[in-house]
Amino acid sequence: MKRFFYAITLAFFVAFATSCSSDDSSAVTNNDTEATITAIINGEEWTGTVTSSTLLKVSSMGLQRFDITAEDGEQRIQLACESEIQVGMPLITYTFDEESMDTNAIFTNSYLLGGNSYMEHFVSTGEMTFTAFDAENGKASGTFSFTAYKVGTLQDQIVTPEDVTITNGVFTNVSYTLYEQ
Repeated sequence: MKRFFYAITLAFFVAFATSCSSDDSSAVTNNDTEATITAIINGEEWTGTVTSSTLLKVSSMGLQRFDITAEDGEQRIQLACESEIQVGMPLITYTFDEESMDTNAIFTNSYLLGGNSYMEHFVSTGEMTFTAFDAENGKASGTFSFTAYKVGTLQDQIVTPEDVTITNGVFTNVSYTLYEQ
């Protein structure tokens, strides 16, 4: 049952993250080239380009969610966490634990092939910590790590590992788009 709950949460996360539009009159966008995101993926250094970063505030629910999507042409990483609405995100650690229902974060990794994205792993544990959040200038910095296990094979062009371990993840000066609903 827990896997079903997390699968629905993940599906909602992916669908909602891709359905937002910056045409929203309450959206504030901050873009620059200072942003960096790096990690160690299964022992190999990885550097990505942030392709999307949003802070969504839903007043009717009293919640806000921060999302980052980054990729390097071969792999995409998505990080998301939620908190109660306030100015910026609290400088705390957000966690995912497949065995616990006390989860306020979600993480994904997928493989990019021929213009398609293949998600063959499901997260088991993860952490995301904000070390700085500048709401006035729309920038966030922090750290992340997570582990995931293979749940199936969706393509036959590359062999993906049984387990994915992402450590030493760091994002710095990531500009985000603010959406308020």
